Amino acid sequence: MPAIGVYKIEYETEKASWTACVGAYSSEEAIAYLTSKLGTIKITSIGHECRLDAITDPIRDIIVKNSMPSKKGPGRPVGSTKEEKK
Repeated sequence: MPAIGVYKIEYETEKASWTACVGAYSSEEAIAYLTSKLGTIKITSIGHECRLDAITDPIRDIIVKNSMPSKKGPGRPVGSTKEEKK
């Protein structure tokens, strides 16, 4: 399995300059992710900051929860309403 890296991307939008750190398998994947979320950006620099060896359980749980399709809609855990608990 390829290693996950943290890539630091400095970029500009029409309004400001920004910096993002993205976990990805490659710099190309990190750029593709960022542009899929932001649209057209001008990348001023990108660099491999470090290898990502692990994430904590609470972060993993959030990733899994947000990745799973939900009939209730995003951000609403299963069993969260009184009707569902009956």
